[in-house]
Amino acid sequence: MPKSISPSSTQKPRIGLCGSVWTAAQVNVLVNDVIDLDTSRVANEAAWTAWTPTFTGTWANGNATTTGKYQKIGKRVFFYGSITIGTTTTKSGTMEITLPATALVSSFLAPHSTVKLQQSGVGLFHGSMRITSTVKMEINAIAANGSYLGPEASASATIPFTWAATDVVFVAGVYEAA
Repeated sequence: MPKSISPSSTQKPRIGLCGSVWTAAQVNVLVNDVIDLDTSRVANEAAWTAWTPTFTGTWANGNATTTGKYQKIGKRVFFYGSITIGTTTTKSGTMEITLPATALVSSFLAPHSTVKLQQSGVGLFHGSMRITSTVKMEINAIAANGSYLGPEASASATIPFTWAATDVVFVAGVYEAA
């Protein structure tokens, strides 16, 4: 419990916003309210839960290394994860990854997301994700040199580069849960 400010004969009133004068009792209420709000926020904040990002569709993890976590607060799902391609990872067609929790809608761009596609020993490419069903996301590569038909293209076995062991896809974002 925070300490209270006790008015004394030597204490001067506090000057608040816009020149208003605050008494010690008002300052105590403000301090206690801020502490209560912070305590309540922390108490209601959900713990991070382990999540295993998994390729779906025509890709398969094989011996890929995966890591991820997600946190659900109300209907918001915050997540981050990565998949490091292994020697037995199947790479064919559009790259899709499972979501950590069921999404409310089955088709939308996730504006509050980031995707990085790392070609081992070469560099990092930017991407985006699109929720394509209530349980998976499609990974897209953003064109850096105009080589795609539009500003981005579905990541595949050869887009934005030919995927090989030790290449990594990183995903992070927020979406609304069902």
